Amino acid sequence: MKIIRSLLFNAANFSWSIFLLIAFVPLVLASRRTMLSAIRFWTRGVFWLQRHILNLDFEFRGRDYLPSGPFIIASAHQSAWDTICFWMTRPLY
Repeated sequence: MKIIRSLLFNAANFSWSIFLLIAFVPLVLASRRTMLSAIRFWTRGVFWLQRHILNLDFEFRGRDYLPSGPFIIASAHQSAWDTICFWMTRPLY
């Protein structure tokens, strides 16, 4: 059953990503804030697929400890997931 859910998630994730890749092409001319909102929309979709297909849930802890100014997030990259989760850790500028 896990392999079926994994295959279903991958198919849905690739479909979602390719659809939005095409839909977001005009946003190249948009403002930075609009582009960041679009990226966050894509990320929320991926998280929704994870919750509903893989039964995978998570929570962000310690976001209130992040500085208000610029900073660098360093990650050990345990998976590809942490490369997209950072889009949800900061407010849009």
